[in-house]
Amino acid sequence: MTSFKDLGLSEPVLAALREIGYESPSPIQEQTIPPLLAGRDVIGQAQTGTGKTAAFGLPMVEYIDPELDEVQALVLTPTRELCIQVTQALRVYGATRGVDVVAVFGGAPIRNQEAQLRGGGHIVVGTVGRVLDLVSRASLVLHDCRYVVLDEAEPRQHRHLTRAWLAQRQGKWTEGATEIDAARSAYMSQSPSSLAVVSRMAMACSSGTSRRSSA
Repeated sequence: MTSFKDLGLSEPVLAALREIGYESPSPIQEQTIPPLLAGRDVIGQAQTGTGKTAAFGLPMVEYIDPELDEVQALVLTPTRELCIQVTQALRVYGATRGVDVVAVFGGAPIRNQEAQLRGGGHIVVGTVGRVLDLVSRASLVLHDCRYVVLDEAEPRQHRHLTRAWLAQRQGKWTEGATEIDAARSAYMSQSPSSLAVVSRMAMACSSGTSRRSSA
């Protein structure tokens, strides 16, 4: 039986997994973690409760440099509830490495979230609308962000994220843009139809040096 250690995770992350009682990886984790650790993009589909958050979250916390006080990873979620759930999980996974995770979502005071971002945050988990608001206010700066996840991936998320990213790269909003400048990205969903659309968009965005994997 494959273990989390076999997948290439570091001892601090393995220690965090032992603390929460994770014993062996699920199929989506076994297929997703190694290619993400190797720097490849991943498109994955799995049902609720199969460990999708750990599948992208564990490689993410491995990737973060705790000494760099900038946003290095972004997780985009469709709902406030999923945003909170993913944030809680990532905080547990990254605790032993000193990874700071900030949640941003609508229905809560935006000034409080701006203050949290000013206080530091290696990973930002957010809903589409609130992420766009914070980017437009220059409160969420993505210049050092090189790891992007669309959780419960939808084509709308991909379009909005692309526009937000290029807005900061080019200093203006870009309509119809189809490029994401990211070193690593993961697209996770339960829905085959959503993934089919997002996959086509992602492949169209890929550069000649991109490496992709599907799980």
